[in-house]
Amino acid sequence: MTTQNSTFMAVPGPREQIISTQPFVVRRRILWGECDPAGVVYTPRYGDLSADAGQLFLACIGGGKGYVDAKRKQGIGTPCKAFSLVFHSSLAPDDEVDISVTVGHIGNTSFELVIKARTPKEQLVFEGSTTLITIQQGTRAAIKVPTSLRDLLVAYQTA
Repeated sequence: MTTQNSTFMAVPGPREQIISTQPFVVRRRILWGECDPAGVVYTPRYGDLSADAGQLFLACIGGGKGYVDAKRKQGIGTPCKAFSLVFHSSLAPDDEVDISVTVGHIGNTSFELVIKARTPKEQLVFEGSTTLITIQQGTRAAIKVPTSLRDLLVAYQTA
């Protein structure tokens, strides 16, 4: 059945898409189910947004078909050691947010991903960081950040 309603609106763009690889930026559209009854994103979802952007970044630089595949190719695991976020403004259903990922400190057995999220109009929404430890795949033993991964991370390191 076809309707001809001139007020019909187009469906929003995709839920998530990489819009730049250098710098690395992923655009994410907020879903209704990610929000509380007041119509703003539930606080824990900001952590999900940050972690998802970090995983897409690592998948992209690691050359995998996804985050898990990229880690498998490196022969590592990456449990989280530290995570922090600072909120500057809220998001509501159908809002879009551009989440940039850069690399902060690279240590002997860990590295930091720096996250900044802005609306497409450049309003800062949240910023933070996550520190990941490199471990031997299948164990909980920390290992040096592999040289191949370190080289990839350096290309995205913040000044």
